[in-house]
Amino acid sequence: MKLKERISALVKLGERFGNGSEISEKLINQAYNENKWFTPENIKGAFNALSINLKQEALNTWTGAYKIADNHSMLEIAIVMAGNIPMVGAHDLLTVLVSGNAAKVKLSSKDELLMKFIIDELKTIEPMLAERVEIVEIMKDFDGIIATGSNNSARYFEYYFNKYPNIIRKNRSSVAILDGTESDEQLARLGEDVFTYFGLGCRNVSKLFLKKGYDPEKVLSALASYKKVKENNKYMNNFDYNLSIYILNKTPYLSNDFLILTESESISSPVASLYYEYYEGDEDLAGRLEQQKAEIQCYVTDTKQDLLIKHDIQPTSLGNSQTPALWDYADNVDVMDFVLGLRKKRPLIRLI
Repeated sequence: MKLKERISALVKLGERFGNGSEISEKLINQAYNENKWFTPENIKGAFNALSINLKQEALNTWTGAYKIADNHSMLEIAIVMAGNIPMVGAHDLLTVLVSGNAAKVKLSSKDELLMKFIIDELKTIEPMLAERVEIVEIMKDFDGIIATGSNNSARYFEYYFNKYPNIIRKNRSSVAILDGTESDEQLARLGEDVFTYFGLGCRNVSKLFLKKGYDPEKVLSALASYKKVKENNKYMNNFDYNLSIYILNKTPYLSNDFLILTESESISSPVASLYYEYYEGDEDLAGRLEQQKAEIQCYVTDTKQDLLIKHDIQPTSLGNSQTPALWDYADNVDVMDFVLGLRKKRPLIRLI
């Protein structure tokens, strides 16, 4: 298949998801019943985000930044997918396919149904492309691997796959930077970064960097309109549990009835919680971010973008952490470049 044909198939895939007409309520409800974090609203939101990226212009811009051959012998790329949010592994899969290679996919048990649906849709749109996807339980006979998981599973991945070209992703979280000059509207948009997918994604804000003197109660007030998360029992079970831990440990905290704020130097906060940390000024902030950059996925701010750019950090505007473009790669590791580069360093041995 030529690159043009592969892009055309992905455009058609995106069109099917755009208005939701090809996504049955039965599928959505079944996915929700299998994983209560995958609410119908979040599933539809994930499909809509996918459809926005699978537009002709976006795909042309993305692929146009690389030298992608029309025809060449295919490499086998293994993908171990996460399942923390709906279809989080789709981008890796589409990257491998549009690059002209084949994918061996180990699905997450938490997100089998939706990913299989995407693959099945590809079969109806372009069977030749779908034939390049194989769902497997055991990884063997591959040329490179992309594996995403927790810090614990990453140690497993590194042990078994360190001999082979790889991208291994660990836990990351995102941070928001506030200096007190944000409007109420800007602060309200922060809720999209915090609560979308119940805060389970690496692009969700779990930590606030607040300028010294900032009153964190302002954040609780600004996010009050997101109380709909209370309707999810799993979320509220986490809220009740974490609140009880803070009380038992006599940890100072602020709270409304669905979100807890507590001061901490850590980046990744528990579900239904937000950590915050004060900074003195721009240089102090830059130093703190530098110390923790290995744990940070996105830097969300409206007022400190120039500072971040000065320190070679790509900022994201408040409310936009969950709308990455195709070229916004996780951990800032260019997956397309990795896949295309494998042809130059194809391993002599494969995993048996």
